[in-house]
Amino acid sequence: MVRENRSYGSGNFGDWITDAHGLPCYEYLCNQTEDPIAVSPVEVAWRSPTDHTHQIGNDRIVAAASNYGYIQVRQDEGGARFLNDYKPDSGFFGAGLGYLSDGEEVLSTYYPGTGKSFDRFFGTGYLRKQTAGKNYSIDQTIYAPFGDDPVLISEVIVSSQSPHTANLSWVEYWGCQPYEFSYQAFADGHLSTPFGTQVIPEEVARLRRELAAGYEHRFERLSASAGMLESKRLLSAPSPHLGVAMQEEVASGSSALPNSSAVQQSSAAGEDALPPPTFLASLDHGPVRCLTDAASFFGPGNVLRHTGAAGPESVLVPAEVLHPAGLGSIVPGYGIPQEIAPDDLSTTGPESALILFKPFILEAGQTQTLRFIYGYLPAGFRVTELLAKYRAQAAGLFAKSCAAWKDEGIQLAVDADPWVERETRWHSCYLRSGFTYDDRLEEHIVSQGQVYQYCIGYQGAARDPLQHALPLIFGQSDLAKQVLRYTLKTQAADGSLPYAMTGHGQIVPNLAAPSDLDLWLLWLASEYILATRDNAFLEERISRWPAATEGQALTVHECLARAYRHLVDTIGTGKHGLLRGGGADWNEQIYFRNLPENLRDQIGRESESVMNAAMGAYILDHYARMLRYAGDLGSARDAQVQAEQQRNAVRAQWTGKWFKRLWLGDSTGWLGADRMWLDGQPWAILGDCATADQRKTLFQSIEELLRKPSRVGAQQLSSPVDWPGVMPGESKNGGVYDTLDGPLIWALAANASVAGPGAAYEEWQKNSRAHHADTYRDVWYGIWSGPDVYCSSQSDHAGQTGFDPGLTDPEARRRPNNYRGLSWTAWPVMNMHRHAWPLYSAAKLLGVEFTEEGVNLAPAIPRPQYRFHSRLLGLEKSVRGYQGWYAPQKEGKWTVRFKLPASEQPLTQQSINGKKQTATTQAEGVIQFSGTSSVEEPLSWSLSYD
Repeated sequence: MVRENRSYGSGNFGDWITDAHGLPCYEYLCNQTEDPIAVSPVEVAWRSPTDHTHQIGNDRIVAAASNYGYIQVRQDEGGARFLNDYKPDSGFFGAGLGYLSDGEEVLSTYYPGTGKSFDRFFGTGYLRKQTAGKNYSIDQTIYAPFGDDPVLISEVIVSSQSPHTANLSWVEYWGCQPYEFSYQAFADGHLSTPFGTQVIPEEVARLRRELAAGYEHRFERLSASAGMLESKRLLSAPSPHLGVAMQEEVASGSSALPNSSAVQQSSAAGEDALPPPTFLASLDHGPVRCLTDAASFFGPGNVLRHTGAAGPESVLVPAEVLHPAGLGSIVPGYGIPQEIAPDDLSTTGPESALILFKPFILEAGQTQTLRFIYGYLPAGFRVTELLAKYRAQAAGLFAKSCAAWKDEGIQLAVDADPWVERETRWHSCYLRSGFTYDDRLEEHIVSQGQVYQYCIGYQGAARDPLQHALPLIFGQSDLAKQVLRYTLKTQAADGSLPYAMTGHGQIVPNLAAPSDLDLWLLWLASEYILATRDNAFLEERISRWPAATEGQALTVHECLARAYRHLVDTIGTGKHGLLRGGGADWNEQIYFRNLPENLRDQIGRESESVMNAAMGAYILDHYARMLRYAGDLGSARDAQVQAEQQRNAVRAQWTGKWFKRLWLGDSTGWLGADRMWLDGQPWAILGDCATADQRKTLFQSIEELLRKPSRVGAQQLSSPVDWPGVMPGESKNGGVYDTLDGPLIWALAANASVAGPGAAYEEWQKNSRAHHADTYRDVWYGIWSGPDVYCSSQSDHAGQTGFDPGLTDPEARRRPNNYRGLSWTAWPVMNMHRHAWPLYSAAKLLGVEFTEEGVNLAPAIPRPQYRFHSRLLGLEKSVRGYQGWYAPQKEGKWTVRFKLPASEQPLTQQSINGKKQTATTQAEGVIQFSGTSSVEEPLSWSLSYD
């Protein structure tokens, strides 16, 4: 059903609006307890099928905010976990819930379903809930203050519609039972069944909660009646065990899951025995009462009445919010003066929580604001300092935080398409608010998120944060640099990078080690240094983790050289001159799907990746540019030679319509001769591997076989392959990936004269959240965030993400190798590819390419007026022409090469740092000029028609 009068890109779950601070906000309007479109196919051990999640956070803390009104706070120091488990039938309700009572009327900020006034807003960095009753209304906003503090603020505005003065009570609930993202538990949750080895979600969840049950909580009162501090220690942990089926798989070499000894090592050091303490306090004057017994507060009937109406019989879906049974014991009756009873901090088991009771008087028709602070205390943070800081600025803090988000990251505004500005602001917030802090490696990091982090339990693969950091170069470049440091600290002595990390600095073993990770590292490092001109970073020393003496520390320059040598010498090339594929490149599935197990070792030795080679043709050239800028001319020449060798090797794999994908060895031969894989094709264009005629044919093939058939971004495959257990058009059998479509947008923009002047912008739009939400209106996880892959038009589930057939077809569970137990619908949002690539490719729509001398620009947005803004670089187009700026970190003289779109009339005037000159157009519509910048002043310029 299409609901009318909604903003473009709103889908059928709500409406995009602009909030009071001028920021995008999604007003969530769906009643998920009754509307069938709200149900996603998912194993209920992972999540409720009607639970729709929004992300809030800052540089350190991340919270998953539910359409039911609760949140779960993620904390990574000591190992990633949720601090607030959500399992209603066990008495765990997440966090951020509030209850207002006068002794008679009770209002709750947990979504009640039908028949109640309740509004929800997913804002830029916040969750807002509004509800109203007979005499009172509540407006609760939970947000993470902009910056690096591990805290959330709950701001509650209570308004009276009563004709009488009232003695009211507010109860603030934040659960404190953790839920570990234990990779050990995920590994142990692979069990043997009559139909093969499967992930058993119930077993994974049971093991994780069994671990959490081993924590003992300790509570203490904070000074000045502010609130309370909770600390926990692990008294006992489950004995680590490796499933029999996994042992068999590891012994046979048939699994990419970790081997037994590695899992045991991870378990021994990966579980945090003393996590950082948490706290909950009032930021207002006046007394509060502290309680920890959540079981008594909610009572045996729980806070929810459950029904199976909106899903399978086992699904717990709230039909009605019930009053907590213990609320009456702490709230005086109507009209009775408030008296604070003694604290009760005696409950310390799994049933405990942080519960604050705050009494206050509200005059008839008046409004009062209550503020609370929740957080955790990693090393370097003290609760007294945080309380003092946020009490001092509490009143104006939310507005200040919103103002900071408004100025964050890359912003693109297109007058003809007003939704574009909304979307890029949203992406900038989501990307930065996805950061956490790893106290073992002592750097901020942005994981891929989604199922990988929240279900499997690891931060990986290494290539993913390296991609996510690319657009941060334009805004918060220090975070991009920290991602580089984090990655280099995990680099082995031979230059290799680990596939993924888990626990408290534990490496996740992977039997099919990817061969492409060095390329992503060299790309980000080169892009960062060329863009910001921070070549001093090359001399910074990196100590290999977990520890190294000062003498063992290498410079960033040396670490990058080690990665380069690992790529060239260890990964190396095969018989066709292409970089080897090893056991996997970006697309690990094509190395083992539907291939005999006895060939896997041979494939690992002999495979060659056209995708790696095409990437190498561009990235090694870019690395050479950076080395020339840094003055390392000898290494630059070597990298350039290697780039040219890869370029020539790719050219030899032309099929007549596209480039092949992969050489799997003498026994198997070529993959990609009979069908087109998008993997690597854009890189072949960007790396200058295709002749002029080939480029024209390749763009035509991409258009006809991959772009036109898909209603959203370009699909990965021209026709699916026959892979057991992977449906056509899903996952890496023809899905739609931002990681592939981002480079495609870039290639289309860089070749507008061949691909078409509007092709790049059209593809950028097709990959947008707005277009997906407008095309697949009943898919909730396409609106404000999404997974790393969508099902293409080749799939029966187009517009959704991949899920196991067994979730909708019970017979599929009984077919061997057809049911894995983990679907991407288990956590289909908060994948950072969906937010990083639209931002980085927005810069590529302007033709941004950083060089040794400066920056090249070649706009490819076919609109009369638009504005691209970031701290590093800006470009604005108006009816008079273009203007822009470049603001690197160091002063210097920079050359700008501006290529005017072929359809536009020549620009005749230019102004460089305020000095007007006549503009001279060179060959192919290029205008070249130079100017200086300082640390305080950017290089500013304009080009006009008169």
